[in-house]
Amino acid sequence: MAGVRHLLDTNVLSEPVVPSPNPGVLARIEEHGSAMAISSITW
Repeated sequence: MAGVRHLLDTNVLSEPVVPSPNPGVLARIEEHGSAMAISSITW
């Protein structure tokens, strides 16, 4: 996971599929997409 600089929250991850996505969030995803990651819940 070298290069990951942004850990995404669930609501940011789902933003592209909502009926009216926030253009600012979409722009950030586009800008930093290769440096983003999500965490997985482990028990």
